[in-house]
Amino acid sequence: MKLEYAQLRPGCADGACRITAKGGILASLHWADQNGPLENWTQLALLPLLPTGTGSYTLAGNRAVPPQATHLLAQVIAADFSLLDQLSIPIPLATPPQEPPLYRLLVMTDLHLSRKPWQVRQALTIARGYDALLITGDLTNDGLPYQMEAVFDAITELLPDIAVFAVAGNHDYPLLPSPRVIQGASDYPALQQSLLKRAQKLGWHCIQHPSGAYLAARNQLRIIGLNATGHFRRFRFPEDGQLEWLSALLSRQQPKTLRPLLLCHAPLAAHQPYPGSQPYLHRNRILQQIVNDSAGVIFLSGHTHISFNCRPGCAEQDGQNLYLNAGSIRPGSLPADELLQPEEWTHGNVVELLLGRESITVSGITVGNGRRIARGFYRF
Repeated sequence: MKLEYAQLRPGCADGACRITAKGGILASLHWADQNGPLENWTQLALLPLLPTGTGSYTLAGNRAVPPQATHLLAQVIAADFSLLDQLSIPIPLATPPQEPPLYRLLVMTDLHLSRKPWQVRQALTIARGYDALLITGDLTNDGLPYQMEAVFDAITELLPDIAVFAVAGNHDYPLLPSPRVIQGASDYPALQQSLLKRAQKLGWHCIQHPSGAYLAARNQLRIIGLNATGHFRRFRFPEDGQLEWLSALLSRQQPKTLRPLLLCHAPLAAHQPYPGSQPYLHRNRILQQIVNDSAGVIFLSGHTHISFNCRPGCAEQDGQNLYLNAGSIRPGSLPADELLQPEEWTHGNVVELLLGRESITVSGITVGNGRRIARGFYRF
């Protein structure tokens, strides 16, 4: 058996792999150390082999090699589906040292809570121990009062000491407007107000714009939530100066603060995992220009339900800006651009976001079993 791996640059996973294993029909690739595959990580790739026993795979998407990985390991399966052989080789170009993070954040999206909150509760427990939880929309499936109350109850019960910041998704408003005839009725604006009041008690400074957008700040960290959805499941910014407020806010960035985190349910058109579809936001071009004109933001989105294992990748750096589409805690989808796709790749996920002064680390985590996603690790 023979395994070759040519990296593009140190610490970057992008490159070409080639396997030769006579009698093999398929091979799986794993990040590994000297003892074998990294514990608690998913597989990196699964590829069919030609009748000659050869196969190749190109790693792309600007992913990074995990710091724990010192080797790349290939396991080859025979025609009777038994393990034929395995081989690991040292990763040619070492991973550079990583600075300790200033903030540890967890990002999740598309909870779609309906009548059975167990999956949402399971995802929320992963946020324990982080500095904050960021939710980029579709907390509920229908925007109904009992769903909003269930989300808030789960947050207060499971994360009593952790601030949670969210933005509305297109499913967080009832499809058709309905009058608020019941005093204290729970809707998304009420949920957001409750979350911001809760964050203030936990030491955050929060300011809300009349449009529903808000700024939350603590020490060097700023989080900006955009209100880009409403009834009829449309992506429309209220026409009351929200984007103008955002532009002014970003222009006042302080030198000692980190890049602000911008939460918006829909991704910008040019920064979707599979670009080329029509923009979701009716002021997409204007928002993109505001982001481009800033000193650099981290743009967090959801909505697409594309698996964090997707081939092009879900994190992209463009100039000074970083775009991250966080997948979904619900099962995600994978376009048929790879012949073999393990079932685990489409499980729901959350995203760990580690912010340092000079670096950012992104790591996908599978909700069902807590395993790290081998194809979901990035360093910027």
